[in-house]
Amino acid sequence: MSNRTKQVQFRMPDELHAELKAALAYDRSSFADFFNKAAEDYLSNRKADKQKKSKSKNGGTKNG
Repeated sequence: MSNRTKQVQFRMPDELHAELKAALAYDRSSFADFFNKAAEDYLSNRKADKQKKSKSKNGGTKNG
């Protein structure tokens, strides 16, 4: 298990919760591990998207 220093509360439909809980149990994982990985992936993708936008914005030629 990874270090956990903050607790987060979230809401999701009962059916989705039950299905996710069963899938995580089958994979021998936890909600904390699942959400930590999702957060890391989200932030990584967000950084990559910002870099792409920055390159396209600043990638032109200077006339002057």
